[in-house]
Amino acid sequence: LWETALWWTIKVKKSQAGPLQKIRDVEVGNDVVIEDFVNLYECRIGEGSYIGAFVEIGKGVTIGRNCRIQSMAYICPGVGIEDEVYVGERS
Repeated sequence: LWETALWWTIKVKKSQAGPLQKIRDVEVGNDVVIEDFVNLYECRIGEGSYIGAFVEIGKGVTIGRNCRIQSMAYICPGVGIEDEVYVGERS
């Protein structure tokens, strides 16, 4: 199941309710996939990017277009990630 929200498309897998999922004040581009159990705070995610399960992205982070942030990654507040970057699991 996929869910569309407001004027942009957020593709969030809805296989479970995701009780630990926290998404607050996030600007999301088109065709972004966000898996369950993530913590995203006051950040920007570019179009076509993928955010894996158990990822935390801090305040002020900018993720470019077509990026893959794999499961269990932690992106510190204030970090900028360019377009088409792969961040490996447990980074």
